[in-house]
Amino acid sequence: MKKNPTVLVADKIAQEGIDLIRAGGIKIIAESGLSDTKLAKLLCKVDGVVVRSATKINAKVLSERSSIKVIGRAGIGVDNIDVERASELGIVVLNTPDANAVTTAELAISHIFSLARRLTEADASVRAGKWERGKFTGTEVAGKTVGIIGFGTIGRIVAGRCRALGLKVCVHDPFVSETLIVNDGYEAVSLTKLLKQSDFVSVHTPGSAQTMGLIGSTELAKMKKSAYLIQCARGGIVEEKALAEALKAGEIAGAAVDVFTVEPVPANNPLLKAPNVVFTPHLGASTAEAQKATGVAIAKQLVTYFTTGEAVSSVNMMSISADELNIAKPYMKMAYCLGKLLNAIADSSPEYLEITLHGQAVEVPDQILIAETLTGLLESQLSVPINVINALTLAERQGIKVRTSKVQTPHDFVTLVEVKMSCNKRVHKLAGTLLGGNKPLLVGFEDFEFEAPLTGNLLFTVHKNRPGVIAELTAILAAKRINITHMHVSSSSTGRQAAACLCLGAALNPAIVKKISDLVAVNKAFYLYI
Repeated sequence: MKKNPTVLVADKIAQEGIDLIRAGGIKIIAESGLSDTKLAKLLCKVDGVVVRSATKINAKVLSERSSIKVIGRAGIGVDNIDVERASELGIVVLNTPDANAVTTAELAISHIFSLARRLTEADASVRAGKWERGKFTGTEVAGKTVGIIGFGTIGRIVAGRCRALGLKVCVHDPFVSETLIVNDGYEAVSLTKLLKQSDFVSVHTPGSAQTMGLIGSTELAKMKKSAYLIQCARGGIVEEKALAEALKAGEIAGAAVDVFTVEPVPANNPLLKAPNVVFTPHLGASTAEAQKATGVAIAKQLVTYFTTGEAVSSVNMMSISADELNIAKPYMKMAYCLGKLLNAIADSSPEYLEITLHGQAVEVPDQILIAETLTGLLESQLSVPINVINALTLAERQGIKVRTSKVQTPHDFVTLVEVKMSCNKRVHKLAGTLLGGNKPLLVGFEDFEFEAPLTGNLLFTVHKNRPGVIAELTAILAAKRINITHMHVSSSSTGRQAAACLCLGAALNPAIVKKISDLVAVNKAFYLYI
């Protein structure tokens, strides 16, 4: 690595972090509030940059002339960093995923007490010159039930703190194995059961397309009228309009909200006029300890990177040589596609994942293919970016056991990657090969044989093997003017079931997929884009 590198600290971090960077022999330029133009110029003169959430490292400021080798994000989210562009330029992106977990968890606990004892209302009353002791009768926390939605690092800390306070804890997370939750001493439940039985519901899922709108009017209606909702995760997971209406109608007793769909909160946000709600301005990581922890963590990672080249908590760096990478690239794409397909067919949290390499595939480093398969499987379920460095750790945290094996003797194909996933005691199987040495081709789907390209808009169905089924579903697509570019149909060995993979010329919305799923002969239908 370069001797005496220079790092730009573009957002303020703890002094302890600054001191550690300097102690590692790294020169610091500390300038915050930079314009895109000035930031872009500085990135052409330094070897690394440290940011929090304010500074945006986007395509505007990253160019081929940028000299930085590493971007350090003091915090978990990297939405202010164009990771794809950084990767294209060979820039390593680091973050500190767990440094502020305790602080965020403690904020959720604080909101539980604030709601239970009506502290903010009581404070306002006293400040108004009143003494209304009888008006603010609260509820004891001990003995109540708290439902934790999302069992990642923060959710687990909240669960532990709640148990220590004498609360009963139930957990819902479809992407963490039930066994792991139970072994930790908690009750694993469905979302509906959690909502119905909890006195406090605390949300700790990552913000993703799958979790946006997770808690809406239907879910709020299932809660007890005496229950409270705590939202310290990501804006949009709880539908704000639905929550405001539930509070006004008295469907729940109250709520505490720290994160919003739009921040700062606009004046027309319906929650601002709702009763029995406590607000905080996205304070999850806002403690002196968390600021110090993130600053120190990113400082240590930068020193390690510039000293040894090791990228701790990298979100984009693969530990693989250039020669290995050239061999692995097409297989990596195929493994990722198979992982996405596994995610689409999974009906519960995975218990184990087994990858078997046949023929020429044995030449590929198996840890790379494991990481890519896990990325496709888990990326939409995690708030932490998943990659070759952290894939196995994150899988273990989700309760997934990973196994690999290699078979030197070629299969029916010169090269083949087989993946098996166990969910709720059912094993799902996929197999892929490479067409022309670089194009992923699905050749095995459960017990069906296919030869379907793993790319583009794909509609999969499992249906009864009888005449007319394909005509019914293609009629639905034709009515929506959606073209079919390729179609692959296969029958089971018994002849009773069939499966189809349709490559489409346009995306499908959920309504169309549901209409196809509702066909009498269709057992299952799902869509994904690769």
